[in-house]
Amino acid sequence: MTANAYTQDNGSKDQILSPREARIQEQKLLEKELQAKLKELEKKVALQKSGWDPKLPIIFAITPTYRRFLQKAELTRTAQTLKHVKNLYWIVVEDSHQKTNLVKRLLSHFGLKYTHLNVRTPVEMRRGRNKPRWTKSRGVEQRNLGLQWLHDNIKANETKGVVYFADDDNTYDLRLFEEVSLMNAYF
Repeated sequence: MTANAYTQDNGSKDQILSPREARIQEQKLLEKELQAKLKELEKKVALQKSGWDPKLPIIFAITPTYRRFLQKAELTRTAQTLKHVKNLYWIVVEDSHQKTNLVKRLLSHFGLKYTHLNVRTPVEMRRGRNKPRWTKSRGVEQRNLGLQWLHDNIKANETKGVVYFADDDNTYDLRLFEEVSLMNAYF
């Protein structure tokens, strides 16, 4: 501050400030400016840490899962991969009558943005114990519920996004998600 350093606008009258008061006033202004810059930097850092890039579409990964011996290991492996994907929103749908504590705990610890749903596959759609795996499709009800959740919760024609069905018993190369994020699609 130069010539105005010793005056303060007080509504209709200018008040003359002492040099000490002017320094205090100047320090308060600098402090406000620095706080504003700090908030802006904090937002940028948080955005970088979150892995969100506003220029890229959101990848909505729908993962059907069911209770089994390897479920915890497979969900953990999938989550560890998905943590490296920018703009990912994970929709995990359990094949059960209610959400299990195991999956609830896992999802809360992974640090991903997610939605946890559940729907039980109807009896007529389940394969029998001695039937080959190919006789019945698996995860259909769960994928459909994930799509329904997107339909109900994502604004159509406003959200740039891509849906990817990411089964928890598969392994994913990060390059796949880089390719998926290049798609230009709107809901």
